[in-house]
Amino acid sequence: SHARHKPIFETQAASKVCEPGDWVVLLDAGWLDPSWNVAKNWRDDLREKGVKIALMVHDLIQMQNPEYISGTDPMRFYKWLLSTLQSTDLYLANSQATAKDLHVFLASHEAERDVAVLPLAQEALPRVSAPRVHTKTDIPAPYAALATSWDLNENIRALLKWPFVLCVGTMEARKNLWALAQVWDQLRAEPGVQLPKLVFAGRKGWLNADFEAFMQATGRLGGWIEICESPTDQELDFLYRHCLFTATPSFYEGWGLPIGEGLSYGKTGVVSQTSSMPEVGGNLVEYFDPHDLSSIKAACLKLISDSEHRGLLEAKIAKATMRSWDDVGRDLLKLVA
Repeated sequence: SHARHKPIFETQAASKVCEPGDWVVLLDAGWLDPSWNVAKNWRDDLREKGVKIALMVHDLIQMQNPEYISGTDPMRFYKWLLSTLQSTDLYLANSQATAKDLHVFLASHEAERDVAVLPLAQEALPRVSAPRVHTKTDIPAPYAALATSWDLNENIRALLKWPFVLCVGTMEARKNLWALAQVWDQLRAEPGVQLPKLVFAGRKGWLNADFEAFMQATGRLGGWIEICESPTDQELDFLYRHCLFTATPSFYEGWGLPIGEGLSYGKTGVVSQTSSMPEVGGNLVEYFDPHDLSSIKAACLKLISDSEHRGLLEAKIAKATMRSWDDVGRDLLKLVA
């Protein structure tokens, strides 16, 4: 039957709103919700009424690579995913790579469930309207940078003093930041390289002691590395617009939003060739092996030193069609129609 799509703001009320043939779609990271087990009754009620449940799985990193995860979260995630078998009719995977991992999980538990791939977006951050400058006249074109950056944190604005490469994401073990910093240490010793700075933008994460110790011991490579902790959307938008290219050295990603965000700003990147990341970057970025420092270095050096190659990739990006969040929404509705 044709499914009707209703926003459910209180899951406990879902059984009162939904009718047979409807779908309830759970898109967030449910394993972090302490009320998941408590909510079992309403999920059972929904299924008894003929309502179907779809669940988005963003990655299986906690189970597959527990060395990247702190505390007891790996087992907590495993138990949560196991419990979803009781009430899930359709699993949504955010990439082909995640779908493959899900199929392995289902097969290992002799469970048959449908898995549909719902790729995420390659879209820029929403523009944040900056407060208007209270002047008697409009700022003329030669001073456009003043109009767009006057209210930014002064340390963010100061990054424009030197070209920079941007690495976005939570600063945690899985992001492989130590390796990228080691490569920058090697590159600054390379003769003839016009090295840009390296900017890490993200909130502080976990199991990242090697990177933090290296930053402290070297004075952030004598200033060659800058850290922008917990940037706002406005600050991230500014960083994307002004970076030379992006860097995503992660060991594993369920999708890889910063890769697509960078592309949407017209910026290519150096990207790990593992898991889902080639699905996001396509033929628009330079790939490397995240476990091999020489491979990371070669990719970075290619984009830093070969401006013609970088320009060709940027020209490809300009002609490419990027996937939007509207596209994601439309595809989701098709899957549960």
